[in-house]
Amino acid sequence: MSTGPVATAARLPTARLVGGRYAGTPGVLGVLCGGSVGRGHADPWSDLELVVLWDAPPDGPELTRLRRRVARYPDGVAAAVARRPGDTQFFRRWRRYLERGNRHGLAAHFAEVARALEQVLAALNRRWWPGPRWPSWSPDGLGIAPPEVAARRAAAATEPRERAA
Repeated sequence: MSTGPVATAARLPTARLVGGRYAGTPGVLGVLCGGSVGRGHADPWSDLELVVLWDAPPDGPELTRLRRRVARYPDGVAAAVARRPGDTQFFRRWRRYLERGNRHGLAAHFAEVARALEQVLAALNRRWWPGPRWPSWSPDGLGIAPPEVAARRAAAATEPRERAA
């Protein structure tokens, strides 16, 4: 896993490209690269955080232009999010926690995935999901469900991390 200078350097061309587009905008004082990339501690899971500093909040034609750029929610993103409860990287995020050695993050993520899976299965079967207040609820017996889903979910709590994922 490349970290630090290598992963940071891989993200800097994009930061320069986006920052350069803002550089000529009236009222922009500067663009800062923050987060792990800005600190030089990026890893393959790091995103790119840019902060645009304005001399005053944008208004008028500039605000209208910016709003138009973000007003349309891309169809592909909408479809991906509709297929998953949450963001588009939800079910593969476990690798980030594993590669970073973050056992607590990994355990919390597995719990989130189990909850999301239960919600999706309940919805597909037109059943109300009772929520985390009822930990004995099981997706076993639902018409639409992966084979032995409850047993597999329970086994994930005791399996080695890589296997559980």
